[in-house]
Amino acid sequence: MAVGDESQDAGFGFVPNTGEEGKVKWGAREINRTRDFLAQVKDLILNVWPVTRGGTGSTTAVGARSNLGLGSVSIEDTVPISKGGTSSTNSSSARSSLGLGSVATENTVPISKGGTSSTSSSSARSSLGIGHVGTFGRLTVYYGGTGGYSGATARSNLGITSGTGNPSGGTSGDIYFKII
Repeated sequence: MAVGDESQDAGFGFVPNTGEEGKVKWGAREINRTRDFLAQVKDLILNVWPVTRGGTGSTTAVGARSNLGLGSVSIEDTVPISKGGTSSTNSSSARSSLGLGSVATENTVPISKGGTSSTSSSSARSSLGIGHVGTFGRLTVYYGGTGGYSGATARSNLGITSGTGNPSGGTSGDIYFKII
């Protein structure tokens, strides 16, 4: 085959080798060789690129969505709650659709709405009237606790004694539990 025959068979234009021997003639020949090459590989170029090669595997939008596993929600303008959406097009109606109410927009939720009106734990304790007692690992007897981590330690800290016999000794106000 001569240079340019394959490109002509494929319907590509042909650049005639005009002019004297030199740049124009050789340039035209290279253009025709390039067109021959394109004619040879054009059937290797896929019309529909598969998903495995970065395409959609389809020539239609419906087929592309199906091949990509997008499902029907991909064509929804507003995704209903039944499909995992909010059925809304703005944040206010989305909160309403989800039943969140106005507290969902609060940066600091006031006590009147069930919050602490605070952004830190110490401020929250203060807002709720807990004070520093809420920071103790165990509540001491002074603050109304037992100061103990076990029942025996708590009883001892509170001055409560126990035994199987009758109490002996002690002072007025002591508490004694007789174990039967």
